[in-house]
Amino acid sequence: MYKFYTRKFNFTHKLAVLILALAIILDLGFPQFVVAEARAAFIPSNPGTALPESPDRAPRKVVTTVVSVYSSTVDQTDDTPFLAANGPVHDGMVAANWLPFGTQVRFPEIYGDKIFTVGDRMNAKYGYGRVDIWKDAPRAELMQFGIKRLKMEIF
Repeated sequence: MYKFYTRKFNFTHKLAVLILALAIILDLGFPQFVVAEARAAFIPSNPGTALPESPDRAPRKVVTTVVSVYSSTVDQTDDTPFLAANGPVHDGMVAANWLPFGTQVRFPEIYGDKIFTVGDRMNAKYGYGRVDIWKDAPRAELMQFGIKRLKMEIF
């Protein structure tokens, strides 16, 4: 009886590990395409159909954060430079590991009232308090920006 039980347990254990491994591989292999397609379905074709935003709303929180900029080049991203973690890159997009996708932020010291949206992630070594702003600019211009410590308003 004990031998039959261990044989059955070993098979069940191996099957569960195989199913888990397949789920992880399939989930890690294609999520960016699924997210990009799903996001594209919800982007309004006419910009006038978007909900209005109140320009005088107060931020939920104001934090001081380390800010840098990046662009869509292979040396600064992976092999799909124009595809962010939450859809295609666009003006007004930031990368932050510590804020949920879609969170709106503002950097009043540099950009005034311009609203940015979290749509990408950074390397895992950057944790809380670090934000990357995506810019469609030459690398020399990005290098001039450098790394700055700025106030960031979170909405």
